[in-house]
Amino acid sequence: MIKTNGDIFFEQQRLPFIYKIISALIFACAAIAFIFAITRSDNFYGKKSLVITAGISFAISLTLTTCIFCARLTTRIDAQAVYVRFFPFMIREKKLLRKNILRSYLREYRPFVEYCGWGIRWNSNGKAYIAGGNWGMQLEFKSGDKILLGTKKKDEFEKAINS
Repeated sequence: MIKTNGDIFFEQQRLPFIYKIISALIFACAAIAFIFAITRSDNFYGKKSLVITAGISFAISLTLTTCIFCARLTTRIDAQAVYVRFFPFMIREKKLLRKNILRSYLREYRPFVEYCGWGIRWNSNGKAYIAGGNWGMQLEFKSGDKILLGTKKKDEFEKAINS
């Protein structure tokens, strides 16, 4: 999603650095286990299953680490809608029509207490798209759905959504 001339608001956020460190450490452990499995096992049958298991762990951790390093939350607002995309977990942007929004307000939230961290999250209060920080725009829809959009530009976001 890129900024267009008709946008009232545009913000792109990345996941916190701690997520990148943790995923890099997991990847490093999986890589070491894979190398160890290839070079240290003497028994052919044991080696085959160990190498396959270590290889699968390596591939999964590489994919996860790549996704976390590339992840970005993009939010933009124009006259008709609010658009949100959490790349690479969402291929297409989600379009939230402004005419369907019953109420919107800025609120402080606690990412770990309310949503167990950052990312695309669900709880009993609805869905959340958050990539750091502790401020978000709570959108309540005529259908009863609720979506929280995290932001680091809280004043600009509030001004744009209420314009």
